[in-house]
Formats: sequence, C-alpha cells, structure tokens
Amino acid sequence: MKFLSTILIFALFLQPFHYGAVSANYLFIFFPFFIIIYKQRLIIPSNSILFFICLFFIILFIGFISQPEYLQFGTRRIISFILFMFIFSFLFIPIDEKLVDAFKISIIIASLIVMLPYIFSLLSVGLENLGWGSKSKFGAQRYGFVYIMAFWLVLMFKHESKYIYGLKIILIPTIIMGILILFNRSSIVSFFGSGAIYFLYRIIIHKSTIRKKISFVIFSFIVMFVLFLGVSNYAPFIITFFEKRLLLMFELSATSGLVFEDTGSESYRIDMLNRILNFLSDNFLIGSGFLGVWVLFSDLSGSTHNQYTDILFRAGVLGFFAYLYLLICITKYTFLYHKDLFFGLVGVLIYGLFHETFKLSQGGFIFAFLLAITFQRKRTMQLSQENNQANPAY
Repeated sequence: MKFLSTILIFALFLQPFHYGAVSANYLFIFFPFFIIIYKQRLIIPSNSILFFICLFFIILFIGFISQPEYLQFGTRRIISFILFMFIFSFLFIPIDEKLVDAFKISIIIASLIVMLPYIFSLLSVGLENLGWGSKSKFGAQRYGFVYIMAFWLVLMFKHESKYIYGLKIILIPTIIMGILILFNRSSIVSFFGSGAIYFLYRIIIHKSTIRKKISFVIFSFIVMFVLFLGVSNYAPFIITFFEKRLLLMFELSATSGLVFEDTGSESYRIDMLNRILNFLSDNFLIGSGFLGVWVLFSDLSGSTHNQYTDILFRAGVLGFFAYLYLLICITKYTFLYHKDLFFGLVGVLIYGLFHETFKLSQGGFIFAFLLAITFQRKRTMQLSQENNQANPAY
C-alpha cells in the first residue's frame, strides 16, 4: 500500500499543471520536507554538491549587486532561484530501490494519464479526419519528453510474467501513438534520436553474439517498416504533417541556399539565441542572475525554447558548466546502472535542444530525482572507500 501511494504521489508531481503559460506544479518540493520530518533523518550531500549549491548562491548574490537595473524584479529573481535550487532537494533524503521503482512506474502512469484522453478524443474523431488543426487539439505541448522516457521504461522493463509481457505489448504502441499525435517535431526527433543511440549501443557496445546483433538489426528494420506502414495506412496525415514540418522545414533559395521561414519557430529561436549572446557579452560569468529571458522584452514575456541556453542565460558560464557537469554525472550513472533511465534521458537531452525540459515542473522533478540517485551512490562509494582506507584488512 505504501509503495502504491508513493507511485500515485510521484505521478501527481508529474502532471503538467499550469498557471497561465507558466508551469506551476511544484508539489514535489514538499516531498523531501515530509520525508525528513517523518523519518527524522537528514542526509548531508557530498562536498561537490555543497560546492555547487554555494556557487549558485554566489551567482544570485552577484546578480543582485551587479545588476541594479533589475532590482525591481527582485521577487521574481528569488522565486526563480528557489525553484531552480529544488533540483538539489532529494539529495537530503534517503532513496532506496523501492523508491526508484516507484519513480519509474510513476513516469509511465503519469504519461498515460496525460495522453489517454487525447488518444480517446482522437479515436472518437477518427484517424481519417486528422488535419492541420490537430496539433492544437491533441498536442500536449512540452510534455513529449516525459512520454519518451516512459517509452524506454516500458520497453526495457524485464519480467518473466506473461501478463507483464502482454501489458508491454499494449503499452508500447499506445505510447508511440501518444508521441505521434503530439504533432511535435521536437518529440519525433528526440524519440528517433534516442532510438538511434539505442540501436548503436546494441550493435557496438552491448555484449552479445554477432548472430544476436544481426537478428536485432533485422528485427529493428521490420518494426520500423511495420510502424511506417501502419501509420501511413491508418493515419496518413501524420506522415504528411512531419514531411511538411520536419523533412521540409527548410526552403530552398536560389540566392542564399537554405533559409528558414521568416515566421517559423526556427527564426524565433535564432533571434532568441542572438539576444542571449548579446546579453552575455556584458554578463558573461553570471548571466541574468536567475532572471528569465523575459527581461529582454518590454512586455516581460518570452521563452528560450532551449533548456541549455535557458541555463546559460540565467546562470552565465559559471552556472552553465556546473549544470553541465551534473548532467554528465547523471548520464554516466544511468548508463552504468539504469539503462532504461539512460535512454529515456538521452531523449530528454535531445528534446532540450528545442524546448525547456528540466525548467518545467515535471522536468524539475525528474532532474531532482536523477541527481539524487546519482550522487547518493557516488557518496556511498566514497564513504566505503574512506572506511576501507581507515580500516584496511590484514
């Protein structure tokens, strides 16, 4: 019962609640406080984590004193900083294997909760009636990276039960359908990008016989062909949409080669990148001190549509490289100990090139949990090595 309750609570943390256009479901920040009070135990993170926490506090402080023109946004700066810093919150509580299992299952359940209403609505309309208005009607924007992580968790889940195997056969095409009907190029690129990484892993790194690797390659191409055939026959507009919006996103120009559509999202992203780089030329080390790119616009609204440039703008080069180091550690850890989370994370990292991910509440929860299991293991290994050195066996 306790395990089920944890799954449902985590699934609640992953729901994409919004206040206007702002992601607002930060309920996960209360979970560590509850655990600390309930278990009356507080874990002290490793020195490296404490260093990064201090570094981000320093960036905030310098931002306040070096950017007087933004003093009027002091409250918003502090709120943004607090929400950002909660990525470290799960490092202060113990996380065991059951909690990790609950986390994985909650991602799958949360994804189904979000996507199934869209799928049922789609089926009631009819696949043959899909059109250009379908993107706004069925697309749960900025949630596709959670779907992708759920896909890998289901695909790589291993269990001998035939009932679990049957459930996987149902869930995998359901999640793929959920990803497709997002009508989101970022989701498709991330989905197939993480699939390509998995394909290379299986044929290059994975320890298996040549025969099994050849069988995997053949099976993969058969699955791709069946998927394409099924979608083109039963939902041809999906193919048409991505041919138009993804494969033909560039327009040929006889004079200037490949150019973006002036009104497209690509042009917006390029313009935003130029604005960020211009801003950083005067605020190289600390960026905006955790203010968003909305400070660059008179109407105080705007988005980077890129997780990495968002961090670069908010925390400057110092914060960006600290954040990048944390991501590298998480990636390495999940590759070694949780392959399902690793390939899901690959999809999220690719998705982050086109949209914010960990900045959103659902992404913040995912990052906080992955960061905790990564550095808690590193901390455990470090303490074990110190104990062995202090008490050598004779």
